[in-house]
Amino acid sequence: MMRNAQKEDAKQIAPLLSVILRDIELPVFAQYKSDEELNNKIIPIIEGEESRYSYKNFYVYEQAGTILGFLCGYSGSDAARLDEPFKQYNASFNLPPDEVLFPDVETFPGEWYIDALVTSSEARGKGIGSALLNYANEVAAEAGETRIGLNCDQHNPKAGALYERLGFKTDGTLKIGDHMYNRMFRILPLRDDK
Repeated sequence: MMRNAQKEDAKQIAPLLSVILRDIELPVFAQYKSDEELNNKIIPIIEGEESRYSYKNFYVYEQAGTILGFLCGYSGSDAARLDEPFKQYNASFNLPPDEVLFPDVETFPGEWYIDALVTSSEARGKGIGSALLNYANEVAAEAGETRIGLNCDQHNPKAGALYERLGFKTDGTLKIGDHMYNRMFRILPLRDDK
């Protein structure tokens, strides 16, 4: 079942989000050697109300009470506003008070941005990622956007093939941290109710 995340989902979302945070290889996350330690740092962020990783920006695929995957996204025009609240967590990450945790521009106004998408290891290959990506159409349309954007790590051709199969096209490249990403987008289908 697909649904909006709730605050109490943070403990199930955190281990999945940790996978992504470790993949982007920012030193701030690499300092935590155990997954449990990193999860404990990000649970309060997910439980929060304002940041890009607030539960309000997560949409989960749940089965029998277990979250098997999630989609995290928001309107590109909200990105700067959603990153400002991270500064309240800087001390817990051993960062200076004014340091910006995510300094690279990842999204742009005029699109609904998929910041993170992941399925649990036991749920991979079961169509959950595709279901989440298709659900993004509904969420983006409700937000008033007509385009969905995402960044696909160039070292993850399997994900790129999935995105292409679901109608995403590459329109450039972008460096985030030390990784090169393909900027990909999909135009939403016209809705009959407009």
